[in-house]
Amino acid sequence: MKKPTASRRHLTTRAFLLALLSLTLLGLALRLAACLQLCPQPFVAEPAVVTDMATYRRLAMEIARGEFPSHFYYQPFYYAVFLPLVYAVLGTGAWGAALVQVALSSAAVWLTGLAAARVFGRRAGLIAAGLLALSRFQTFYVPFLLLEVLQTFWLGLLVYLVIRFWDSRSMLRVVAAGLVTSAAILTRGNAILLVPGVLALVVWRLRARPGRALAAACLYAALAYTPQLPFAVRNLHHFGRWSGPSSAQDAVLALGNSPESPPGGLEYPVSYQDWMDLANQPGPARVPVSRQVLAWIRRAPLQFVELKARMFLLYWHYVEIPNNISIDREGRYSSLLQSPWLLRFAVVGTLGVFGLLTVFRWQSPRRLFLYYGVAAHCAATLLFYVLARFRLSAVPLICVFAGAGLAHAWQQLAAHRRPRRNLRRRWLLTLLAGALSTFVVLDGFAFYQRTLEAQMARLLRPRGTLVATHRRTRLYDHGPLALGGMVALPITPEGLVLRKRFAVSALPLAQTPPTLRVPVLLQPGTRFEARVEVGGRSYDTSAMSVEQDSGRQRLVFRLEDLAQPEGAGTVVLTLRLISGELALLVDTLRWYGRSTYTVGTAALDLQAEAALEVEWLKGPTAPASSPVPSAAQQ
Repeated sequence: MKKPTASRRHLTTRAFLLALLSLTLLGLALRLAACLQLCPQPFVAEPAVVTDMATYRRLAMEIARGEFPSHFYYQPFYYAVFLPLVYAVLGTGAWGAALVQVALSSAAVWLTGLAAARVFGRRAGLIAAGLLALSRFQTFYVPFLLLEVLQTFWLGLLVYLVIRFWDSRSMLRVVAAGLVTSAAILTRGNAILLVPGVLALVVWRLRARPGRALAAACLYAALAYTPQLPFAVRNLHHFGRWSGPSSAQDAVLALGNSPESPPGGLEYPVSYQDWMDLANQPGPARVPVSRQVLAWIRRAPLQFVELKARMFLLYWHYVEIPNNISIDREGRYSSLLQSPWLLRFAVVGTLGVFGLLTVFRWQSPRRLFLYYGVAAHCAATLLFYVLARFRLSAVPLICVFAGAGLAHAWQQLAAHRRPRRNLRRRWLLTLLAGALSTFVVLDGFAFYQRTLEAQMARLLRPRGTLVATHRRTRLYDHGPLALGGMVALPITPEGLVLRKRFAVSALPLAQTPPTLRVPVLLQPGTRFEARVEVGGRSYDTSAMSVEQDSGRQRLVFRLEDLAQPEGAGTVVLTLRLISGELALLVDTLRWYGRSTYTVGTAALDLQAEAALEVEWLKGPTAPASSPVPSAAQQ
C-alpha cells in the first residue's frame, strides 16, 4: 500500500491489512457454514434437470471425460474449463466445486477491500469488505453450480488490476487485465461492455507517451479477445456463421427486448417463440433477433424506453428475483441464511446508491472508471433481462461505493471546525442523498407501478399490446404476467358477467377466424359454466377447450368473427361456478376503460383490465410468405 494520505493517517498499512484479512476470513467462515448446511441437500448434489445447474454439471462431466460438444450454446468458460478442472482435481461431488467457490467468493472480499481503499481510503475499504463479507445473497449462491460466484471473482479481480495499473503503469498488469477480461467475457458475454472503460483508463493514464498507450491498448484488446477464438471457431464450423463463443444471443435478446417482455424474470410469450423460429431458420431465411428488436424499436421507440426504464428501477429494487434457485425455497434449509445477521440487498443497495450520489468527482479517473463499471454492469443486465443472480457480480462494486459513501459522510459531518452554515448544508445534502437512495432501492419500482404505469400504458400503448409476427397477430390489454399487476378475481355461484372491448377498429384483421383465450386459475375437478357472446353469436362450454401453459390455464374459444359492424371487438363473457375454485385474471396495472364487471345485478367498481387475449393466425401485417416479420407493435 502507498504511504497514508490525510484520509488514511489514522490507520497504518499493517493494521488495515490485518483488519481486511479478518473480514475476509469472516466471509470465508460464513460461506463455509452455508455450504455445510446446504451441500447435503439433494438440490445441490443433484440439481433438477430443468435448471442451468444440471446442464452445466452434465456438460462439465462430459468434457472432463473428453467428450466435447458440437457447439457452445451458453458462454463456455464455467462448464468447459472451470468445472472440468475442479472435477478432475477434487471429484464430481458437491463439495469440490463448493470449496473452490468458497475460496473465490472470499477472495472477492479481499479484492473489494483493497480496491476501495486505494480509491477512497482505508476506512472505505474496510466498510466495503465488511458489507460484502456479510452479504446474504453472496453467501447463498456459493454452493450452487451457477457461474455468478466465478463472475463475481473475475470482475472484482479486473477492477483491482485496473486500479493497480493506474498506480504503477505496469504492462504486466495490462496483460493480466486482458486475460481476466477474456475469462469474464467467456463466463458471461455481457462483460464485454467493460472493455471500453478499461481501454479509456489505460490510454488516459499513458497519454504522455502515445506510442506506449497505443501498444498497451492493442495488447489489452488482443488478450481480451484471443482466448475466445477456439470456442468461436468451433461454433463457426457447426453453424456455418460467426456467432462468437456462445450461440445463445438470439434467445437472451428475445427474452428481454420484445413488446411482451416483463421488466424482470422469465416469460416465453408468442413474440419470443416466433422470433426464435425465424432466428433458427437456415440460410437466407434466418432473421436474427437483433434485427427484429431494432424493427420494433423503430416502430415504437418510446415503448422500448419505457420498458428499459422499468427494468432499470427493478435492477436497483431490493427484491431478489429467483431463477433456478430461490432463497425462500432452498435457503430455508440454512439457519444462517434465515438469521438477521446477514445483509439483504435492501441494505447493501441503499448504501451503494448513497455512495454513488455523494462521492462523484470529475477530477478522479479511477472514480470515473468505477462509476463506468457500475453503469456498464447495469446496462449489460438491462440489455437482456433482470434476475437476482445477474446482479450478483455487481455487488462488490456496489459495496465499494457503499463504503466510500459512508466514509465520506463521516468525514464531512465530523469536521467540527467548519462554519456552522457549511455544516448545516452538508447535513442537508447528506440527508437528501440518504432519502433518495432509500426511495430508489426500497420503493422506486413499486412507486412507478402504483402511480405511473397505467397512465404510461394508455399513452404509449393506446390499443393495448398488439404483437404481429410471421405466424400470428395477437391483441390484449394486460401487462406481463411476471412482475405485473395480475390478480385473481374469484368466480362465485352467483356468476360474473364481463364485457370486454378490444381496440380492433383500426386493425386490419386477418381472414382467418380469431381465437379468444381467457386466462384463469382453475383447480382440478372444478365444475363451471362459461359462455361467450360476440356479435349475436353465442359459444358455450361445449365449444370451449382448456390450455395449460407454464402452470397457467386458459379457456379457449374459436370464434367466427370479432369485427362485427355493431360493437366491433366487444366480447361478453359469462362465468358461473358450480363447484370447486375458479378465478378470472385481471391486471390492476392496466386500465383503458374497456372492461366492465357485473355480479348478479351489481356492477363492480374495478379499474383493472381483464387479461383476455384474441389471436389471428398468419395475420396480414406479416404474411406467411414473407421471411421477415413486420415489427411488433403495440
